[in-house]
Amino acid sequence: MKKNKTLIFAGIIAASMCTSLTSCGTKKADVSGGFELSFSGYDGYGTATLSDSYSWVDDVIQEYGEDLSGMELIAFDAALRSAVDYTITPNEAISNGDEIAVSVDVDNSLLEEYKIELTGGTATFIADGLDEIEEINPFDDITISYDDIAPRANATIDTHSFDKSLVYTLDKNKGLSNGDTITVTVSPKSETMEEYIQKYGKKLAETEKTYTVEGLSTYASALDDIPQDTIDKMDKTFQEAYAAKIADLGTIEKMELLGNYVQTAKSSDISPYNRFYFVYKVTADFSAEDAAVGVQEYYWCAYYENVIIMPDGTISADYEDLHMGSHNFDMLTVDVWYVEGCKDLETLYHYNVTERSGEYDCISTVK
Repeated sequence: MKKNKTLIFAGIIAASMCTSLTSCGTKKADVSGGFELSFSGYDGYGTATLSDSYSWVDDVIQEYGEDLSGMELIAFDAALRSAVDYTITPNEAISNGDEIAVSVDVDNSLLEEYKIELTGGTATFIADGLDEIEEINPFDDITISYDDIAPRANATIDTHSFDKSLVYTLDKNKGLSNGDTITVTVSPKSETMEEYIQKYGKKLAETEKTYTVEGLSTYASALDDIPQDTIDKMDKTFQEAYAAKIADLGTIEKMELLGNYVQTAKSSDISPYNRFYFVYKVTADFSAEDAAVGVQEYYWCAYYENVIIMPDGTISADYEDLHMGSHNFDMLTVDVWYVEGCKDLETLYHYNVTERSGEYDCISTVK
């Protein structure tokens, strides 16, 4: 987008090339015209460039350099060019309709030996033809995606924008939960904002936008996170699993759910993130033929890990993935088999909670 403008002389300027002889024999040439000004770029960020600014040199040489030859002509050409300097005001950040002045300044001291004087001046141009800046919203074509599960979710930006000259930055992209806010900033990849506008003719409508994290699955962290029907199902699954486990040694007379231990990891690099313990008081009869141990009362626990609340509020847990808790195995033997269980709740708590207190926080509902 380049436009050449014919100059408008400021003041009285003669034709682009006129010469005269003075009484003392010094020749004169007017070099204040005969050039054009080109405008390129975008409205408000345009630049001005002179063209044909030294086209008068050949005319002057032809008129006054007929007695010169070889290196003398080359030196005369160089002296003429060195004697004239052009200044464009302003020459950048130009808008359509701006008045642009071109000052032609002459240093005739460089031409004394040639007995020639050059006359400069000022020409005025009106800028036009600059393209309009396009305003774009750099956030129209981006999507924030999440992986993993709250509060360990990670965020990444998916951009399908055609403009690969922009770079997007998130102020936070790890350890995210529903309700957290992420601020995304955008900037040119390799230019300043002014250079970006000048280069591409685009202006960003906004450079920062805040998003709220939502729709994530979440690791459960409290018993209240789990519906009662799910708790009942977990309880039933554990009781049936434990009864089957000791079926060859004895039978369960009573299995009372005393409460729960809910453990959540203290840092993001610990796995699993959570454990939901079910703690029981067990009454079992181990009266086998060859080992009449009789009825015993003891405490036993087991847990599910990585219990997850789905976006629709349902609970995700692998009911087949039952984890037995840690127990004191020397309390009771039947037919040389150890029976899992602890003699008291303090011992059970120690093995399953206290020994993990460095890695997990724990809420207990056991009474």
